[in-house]
Amino acid sequence: MKRVIVLAGPTASGKTKLGTALAEIQNGEIVSADSMQIYRDLPIATAQPTEEEKKGIPHHLIGFLPHDARFTVADWREEALRTIRDIFSRGKTPIVVGGTGMYIRYLIYEPSFGAESDPAVREKLAPLSNEELLARLLKQDARITVSVNDRKRLLRYNEVLLLNGRLPAREREKNTEFAFSLFCLCPDRAELYEKIDRRVDEMFARGLFDEIRALRQKGVSEEAQCYKAIGCRQLIDVLEGRASLEEAREAIKRESRRYAKRQITWMKSEQAVRIAAWDTETRIRIILKTLERI
Repeated sequence: MKRVIVLAGPTASGKTKLGTALAEIQNGEIVSADSMQIYRDLPIATAQPTEEEKKGIPHHLIGFLPHDARFTVADWREEALRTIRDIFSRGKTPIVVGGTGMYIRYLIYEPSFGAESDPAVREKLAPLSNEELLARLLKQDARITVSVNDRKRLLRYNEVLLLNGRLPAREREKNTEFAFSLFCLCPDRAELYEKIDRRVDEMFARGLFDEIRALRQKGVSEEAQCYKAIGCRQLIDVLEGRASLEEAREAIKRESRRYAKRQITWMKSEQAVRIAAWDTETRIRIILKTLERI
């Protein structure tokens, strides 16, 4: 089975540098697994790699969508798999690099929820009590363990049942088309936070505020999916007079650190090779030795 290398890590942990260095050794190409880097109008806010950082290595699924595009995890999975097949067809090695846990999980494993949410189905289920919702699930599978008090999950499971004709799998089923080797960067937390703060300052120096102002001037709605990138809403507050530039800078640093913490929590729950080292050479050595043993 063809093997795909996956490099995950929190923001500012050096994923881009590592991915490029590994691609040079493995004759590889990069497939981005970042839910915000897909937008072409936010290169600074989403920390898209520069041409210099890419070092001539092809990078896929970066900056290919307009700011108003709606793109789901299912859409990304389809594009990522298509891209991986294409890379293999040219005799190269796909290296998936990113920090969006949901993207990586839905690539390595078969999706638990094959259907998207349907408002009409939700409306049909809304009048039912928690007990009635649970009874419908138990009729389908007596072993299901959803709590009668967890209405959100009861509704979602029933929605999936109606849309797919089956319940989500209790155990995650791995993607059988490819074999995936997942490596997670888990550097020292204090040093990571320092790097995050420095990177935010660098983003401001590169023109982060002007980038968001230009997007705002295009009339992009505050509800646009691209504005979920950290930094967008904080700087919109500046443009709307609700915060100062310095307050926004500190808020962006704070939210970035919180996001990194969530990313680390996700990585600890995954079956992966965890790498604590910071320097690229050590990281490469660990990855190559692991791949040799497989």
